[in-house]
This record gives sequence, C-alpha cells and structure tokens, in this order.
Amino acid sequence: MPHLEERRTEMYRLAAKVLGSAENAEDWMRHPALGLNGQVPAELIGTAEGVELVETLLMQIEYGVYV
Repeated sequence: MPHLEERRTEMYRLAAKVLGSAENAEDWMRHPALGLNGQVPAELIGTAEGVELVETLLMQIEYGVYV
C-alpha cells in the first residue's frame, strides 16, 4: 500500500487530469465539495479514508456519475 503522502500526491495528479489543469485541481482541492458533503478535499486527504473519499468523487466526476 502506498505511503499516505504518495497517495496525496496521486490525488492532486488525478484531480489535475480530471479537472483539466493543475490550477483547476488546486482550486477544487481548497473549496468545499458538494459530493463530499461540503468538506474540503485538501483537508480530507490527510487520512487514508479521506483519500478514498476524494478518489471516489474524482472518479465519479471523470465518468459523469451524478453525485
């Protein structure tokens, strides 16, 4: 299992891919997300559980799953 810091970095890369740019990813990570019940993605990715939640939401966004 990858180290938590590596997973955090992966989440930023995934967000940049899904959202179109690193700038969009940074912005998205700093603001409350409706799909995360108003929680801030950057705050959630401090835990393994939070990384999973953020990753799931990003995958839902990428594949057009309504959240």
